[in-house]
Amino acid sequence: MKNNKIILIISGIAIFVLLAISINPVYFYWLREKSNPNTVIVDVNSGLKVEDFTIKWRTGIDEPITIFSNGSDHKKKFKEYGKNYFSVYFRDSLIANFQQFKLNNWHGHKYKFEISKTDNEFLIDWSAIGPDSVRTKKTSYNKTYK
Repeated sequence: MKNNKIILIISGIAIFVLLAISINPVYFYWLREKSNPNTVIVDVNSGLKVEDFTIKWRTGIDEPITIFSNGSDHKKKFKEYGKNYFSVYFRDSLIANFQQFKLNNWHGHKYKFEISKTDNEFLIDWSAIGPDSVRTKKTSYNKTYK
């Protein structure tokens, strides 16, 4: 008897959610974002300030969206299937670009940027943790960074 009540409650919730989504598609995207968000984490080694880094995201057709700056994740909605591009800036200077190919625009990921600096070079260990996982290490050489 108790199992029947649980099944009835779950069915009622599912019907309510489906009705809400069919009435207004905005709820559909809200539910998608809440159930599977993207997060951006930036870790820097000693001597660097996380506030000096900005990360922008774009697809091949969109204008870039700033997803991380001033030391915090902006909690922006950035989900698109296909090629996704990430640009890392240090004090307004571009230091690295990364690319991820996503198979589904529902997929949320944890994007982690681990940044260290030696002399005039940045080493960035980047990973996208989720259904379309990627990991890349890059070194930025071309400029003198102070």
